[in-house]
Amino acid sequence: MQIFELFGAIKIDDKAATTALDNVDKKGSSVSKGLGLSFGSIASAALKVGAVIGVGLGLKDMIANASAAEDRLAQMDAVLKSTGGTAGMTKDELLKLATAQGQLTTYSKGANIESENLLLTFTGIGKDVFPQALGAVNDMSTALGQDTKSSCIQLGKALNDPITGITALKRVGVAFTDDQKEQIKTLVKSGDTMGAQKIILAELAKEFGGSAAAAGATFSGQLTIMQNNLKGIGTQIGSAVMPYLTQFFTWINSHMPQIKQFVSDAMKVIGDNLKLVADFVTKNIIPAFDAFWKWIQPNIPLIKQIVSDAFNVIKGVLKVVGDYIVNFVIPTYKAMADWFFKNFPAIKDAVMKAYEYIKPSFDNLVAVVKKDLIPIIQDLWTKVQAAMPGIQKIFQVVFPLVVAAIKLAIDIIAVFIGVVKGIYDFISPGLNDVINLFNTVANAIKAAFDWLTQWNNTPAKNKDGTITQSASTFKTGNSAGTDNWRGGLTAINELGGEIVDLPQGTRIIPHDVSMEMARNQSNNKNTGGLTVNIATFVNNRKEDIEELAQELQFYTNQKTTGIGGASIG
Repeated sequence: MQIFELFGAIKIDDKAATTALDNVDKKGSSVSKGLGLSFGSIASAALKVGAVIGVGLGLKDMIANASAAEDRLAQMDAVLKSTGGTAGMTKDELLKLATAQGQLTTYSKGANIESENLLLTFTGIGKDVFPQALGAVNDMSTALGQDTKSSCIQLGKALNDPITGITALKRVGVAFTDDQKEQIKTLVKSGDTMGAQKIILAELAKEFGGSAAAAGATFSGQLTIMQNNLKGIGTQIGSAVMPYLTQFFTWINSHMPQIKQFVSDAMKVIGDNLKLVADFVTKNIIPAFDAFWKWIQPNIPLIKQIVSDAFNVIKGVLKVVGDYIVNFVIPTYKAMADWFFKNFPAIKDAVMKAYEYIKPSFDNLVAVVKKDLIPIIQDLWTKVQAAMPGIQKIFQVVFPLVVAAIKLAIDIIAVFIGVVKGIYDFISPGLNDVINLFNTVANAIKAAFDWLTQWNNTPAKNKDGTITQSASTFKTGNSAGTDNWRGGLTAINELGGEIVDLPQGTRIIPHDVSMEMARNQSNNKNTGGLTVNIATFVNNRKEDIEELAQELQFYTNQKTTGIGGASIG
């Protein structure tokens, strides 16, 4: 019994289902007896429902149904075109009518489209009677137990030519009175063919009307309608897949010569490789098996002995395990069981005494909770519920105010931060310049004062010193300032300190290195130097130090502007 198949249908064949489902009944019932319910009956019923509902939902059936639906629609287009649309109904109207009949009766939408295609070939059937004619076809087929094609042909002839066509209906048991026949003749001769058609349809409605709808309302009818709907879903899926399959098949057909050649080449390669495999098997595998068989025949008694010995070992192990279970495990569990059953009354009494002991306390706790705690909680909940509307109103009023206040505070803080940042951004460049200026001046004054203080504290016999600067290396004369310095080394602090605007990346030479450079220049050259010799300096007053510094600065500025040496003693 195959239920699922990729390219098949999800359904159960009646004959195969009977045996298979009976087996499910037997096996399921035997398994579920201990549970007190028939699982087998449940499983069997479920599978039987599946068999009844079983519809073509395999991919192969989806594509087949979609292909058939495509053919039916193509036939409808062809009939509408060939008849010039004499029925007066559009394709959309016909499809809606077929869908409605498919939901009401056991005849699917596809079956109704086939009936419509047949009725459209009878050009005497117009728009006003076509819907009733399709319903009459389904009622006739249900009541007479015949296929819809036969009913379409019989009814189509009658409606297309009412005078002679009613004979076809008479053959299947539709009886018209003489008065009806005369009315039909009179109406046709007067040109009112539709009036005659309505008499025929009215008689059919009287005899068979509602048969198809009644059959569709039964249990089996609803199952059939559900089957048809599921097939319709499968048809939609197949219709979505078909364009791609069509493209694939078209590609296959257009490349068939290449495919045949590929298969031919592949088969040749496979054949050649199979020949190699066969040769290998013939030359290697078969001789190996033959040698193995020739070896095993004389050794069969040995193999039997090995197997027998192994079995005896296994049997001995199983005996030891069995003896252990029989002699130890079972007696142990039996002793435990005997102890439990022997002491069960005492255990039961102890448990009951413990229960009786704690039961009053537990009952008191429950009573307290019921009497005191629960009423308090209920009263509190009642008050909360009563106050909830007021709380909600307060929250509705206060919450927006709180949000607005927080937002206002955030805005004020943001404005304050912006003002502070703006002030800082405005004053920070100038402030940095002033700080740098003060740092420069302070560092220069401190360095000069530290040097003079150190020199003044030196004993008189050690105060001889040499200050050398190379006039050929250092260019002076910037005490008045300049906006266009040519670059290179220059002396500063000529008149007690000038501010220098240095570009980024300018090198600043420390004082001790500067003095070393000046001494080196003096040692390496005989011209362009200035030497000051100080023999003694006794006074240590601050005023004396400042006076000496001013004189040194004056003579230095005066002598370094020319070339040659000068000495001050």
